[in-house]
Amino acid sequence: MKKLLILSLALVSMGALANTVYLNGSSVEVGSNAATLEKTANTPANVTLNLVVPTSVERCDDADMRTRRTTVTNGPLCGYDSVAYRCNGGYYGSGRVGPRYNPPRRGPRGPRGGRVVYAGRRYNRNNLCYRTVARSCVTERRYCANPQYVTVDKLKSFNLSFSKFSKDASIAFSLDQNQNLELEVLGMNDSCVKKTIYVSDSGEKTGAKLKLKRRCR
Repeated sequence: MKKLLILSLALVSMGALANTVYLNGSSVEVGSNAATLEKTANTPANVTLNLVVPTSVERCDDADMRTRRTTVTNGPLCGYDSVAYRCNGGYYGSGRVGPRYNPPRRGPRGPRGGRVVYAGRRYNRNNLCYRTVARSCVTERRYCANPQYVTVDKLKSFNLSFSKFSKDASIAFSLDQNQNLELEVLGMNDSCVKKTIYVSDSGEKTGAKLKLKRRCR
């Protein structure tokens, strides 16, 4: 039993060594989505980590594909309608909903005494403005009746930068397909490091900056 325990600890130790990556260039191959990053005196201020992230994707056989009719509200697919509303009050529709509009610009008096109200390039005599709304229509959507999920390796780049960080350090790093990020400087108080995480418009974590605070330099 004791020998088995020693062997297990040795295997764990070998796995930890295999996941150690030295940041000795501007672009580093991590080889997986988790590693212990070793920052040295030769580490540049900006490093691109090239990761392999295991990702679950949906697969479907052609025989399992189905079609169903559904109602959607979609301008590019169904078209648009132009809806008139009163320009007075600064809001369209009923109640205070929707974007606010500036008061309409008053033009010269019309032939019957009422003032002409300009609405964009057009004008009308009924104090009406117009907004564009998407139509609803029935469309067919394809879906998988029996989806199957497989795990594939996806390549991803993660930009790691350092600011006022001249010390050597070991950093626990991991990033999975759900954007769960681990970025911890080992053996250093968390209050010593300021982290800035960069996120794309789609919610994908693309990089991070580690700044060592003055009192810990």
